[in-house]
Amino acid sequence: MKTGNWKLEIRRSDILVLGTCAALLAGGLLRGQSAADPAELLEKLNDVEIDAAEVYILRDAQIQRDRVNFYFNRGTIGFFAPVNGEITGAVFTGEGEVLMIPPDAVEKRSLAKFTASPILEEQFHLIYMRFTDQTAQELKAKARHPDSDDPDQPTGFAAQWNPVVRRLNPEYSTRVLMDLLGRRDLPSFHSYIEGKDLGVFQVGVDERLDEAVRVGAVRRNRGRPFSDVWSSFPSQRGEKQPYDLLVDPIRVISYGIDTRIGIDNSLEGRADLEMESRSGADRVLSFELSRLLKVSEVRDEAGQKLTLFQNPSLEESEVAARGNDWIIVVLPAPHPVGERFRLSFVYRGNVITEVGNGVLKVGEHGSWYPNRGLMSRSDYDLTFQYPERLTLVATGARVEETVSGGWKHSRWTSYGAIPVAGFNLGVYDSRTLRAGATTLEVYATREAEAALESRHAATQPGGRSSSSEGRKAECRSM
Repeated sequence: MKTGNWKLEIRRSDILVLGTCAALLAGGLLRGQSAADPAELLEKLNDVEIDAAEVYILRDAQIQRDRVNFYFNRGTIGFFAPVNGEITGAVFTGEGEVLMIPPDAVEKRSLAKFTASPILEEQFHLIYMRFTDQTAQELKAKARHPDSDDPDQPTGFAAQWNPVVRRLNPEYSTRVLMDLLGRRDLPSFHSYIEGKDLGVFQVGVDERLDEAVRVGAVRRNRGRPFSDVWSSFPSQRGEKQPYDLLVDPIRVISYGIDTRIGIDNSLEGRADLEMESRSGADRVLSFELSRLLKVSEVRDEAGQKLTLFQNPSLEESEVAARGNDWIIVVLPAPHPVGERFRLSFVYRGNVITEVGNGVLKVGEHGSWYPNRGLMSRSDYDLTFQYPERLTLVATGARVEETVSGGWKHSRWTSYGAIPVAGFNLGVYDSRTLRAGATTLEVYATREAEAALESRHAATQPGGRSSSSEGRKAECRSM
């Protein structure tokens, strides 16, 4: 039985979770009548192992997942012990092959960039699979228990591979959880493969994603993991039905965000989201938030504290490489289609960095408030409290600003529904320019203004410049 070095070298930070976060943002846990506790169930999914009594010999078996074909020519397969009555994974070692032909020239070129071939055709020695579809049933039907005549006896198979299984499980458990508690018409299949020529890579087919079929790998540069998506495209099912109608369970109508920025630039926030149910069955929703902010609680409109997961499958060292965490919230019950409901998030942390000359930078590839990404447009009502010495500019129109006891208070509202909101602050001077019905507000530090004026002067004949030109450091979109 060939195992190579895969067992010894595997790191959870080298796992490309192909679209799990996107699937969480797009979908939800649905079956409200389930009595399973989400936290306990997630723990079981993380800890599940190969059942020593469910180890089989597998020969000449094949499964197809959309445009991807998996061939299990000869080897041993061990199935996970059931969780909530279902088998959610398996490990195969031996001789196999994966074959995928991308649907168009663009994806073929993308695949060839990483693999030197427009077609994925790779022999493998080992494959870890996590699924919520019929994989267990299909492969069990083609497997048999080993007998004394088999040349490759799977003695100790479960004990050998369970340490690897436990290390890999958390990266896929939340996606499995979604289906165990919810709808089963959008299943997922994720695989972690040790290939003969391509090394370790992953293939996933997840019907909760707009680009359901994804192939890729994680590579390391100077010790840091980087994800490479070799090819991704809609499933054949997804091509026939619009993604947003098929998957997205809610629409965020409005955000009411109250933010306090401390003397040390720390941020404390409360975000009230008004939403509309689109599926009538979702119990669990997911949101994005900067990895530098920690959610302390989420409550519904009745004030009930809800079950919350914040990046439950990632270790701190791995989180540090990410811009956003994902926040999973479990509702007490699903909301009927068209019903509006509210969630309130409380969070804190530090996403504001001093970059010099009185300028502060908000965020580092992360979101400063819990949101659903850019899938839809919403109204925003933003309230800020911050030190008096600072000037703050935000998305929309400033409708209120007061000063009291060394603190400023300002309120901003969006010009209708928009996909995302932002703000910045610093020790700024400002200028207002008007041209007809258009108003432009420009904010700059004195140092930035002087530097820009000097640069402008150098481009003028005779070194002359106009003090009314070249003043720009922070500009608020109107």
